[in-house]
Amino acid sequence: MPKKKNIKPKTSTKNSRYLRRRRVSPLKFAFWLILLLLSGFVVYVMYRFFFDKSFDLDLPVGASAESSEVKELKTSDSDSKDSKEKLEKESSEPSDNKTPEQYEGENPNSSASLTGALTASYVSGNSLVLRVNIDQYLTSGTCTLRLENSGSVVEKTAAILPTASTSSCEGFDVPVSELSSGSWTIKISLSSAEKTGEITGEVKI
Repeated sequence: MPKKKNIKPKTSTKNSRYLRRRRVSPLKFAFWLILLLLSGFVVYVMYRFFFDKSFDLDLPVGASAESSEVKELKTSDSDSKDSKEKLEKESSEPSDNKTPEQYEGENPNSSASLTGALTASYVSGNSLVLRVNIDQYLTSGTCTLRLENSGSVVEKTAAILPTASTSSCEGFDVPVSELSSGSWTIKISLSSAEKTGEITGEVKI
């Protein structure tokens, strides 16, 4: 008995071409998918850049831009901290309404003698200018100036004047014509009520 041959059904050439045309390779599919995702990402970045002011391209990967509410809160906290530090600094400093301490240690007004210092000694024009500050607060008194140089002596007198918390001599303006060139010794005697004192110095003419 003769064997039957397997006869494959014939497929038309037209249908084969159609099936090949409809078949899409996985590589092309992946390419179009990646292209679509990149297009969406570019559109998203452009939207955030042009329309969303909170978006910052300089942020590192994974970081998000702060909202305006968070920024305002941080600014408010910083201002509060600065105000607190300024208030603490002002409270630690002496107020203008407070009476500052005039002296450290013993009060010069309780001293048995008058003390002070020569605050200025220079030649200006045709005069030797001398200024004296007295540590004690005095309302009256006398300052007696004695200048000595190689046996030559020049004496002047000025009144004591009160200042805010101390005193001073009214000042001495000695004509240079009365003084020879050289180094002169300065001696100023202070006298007020029952107290006396002496201030010394030296000036070159």
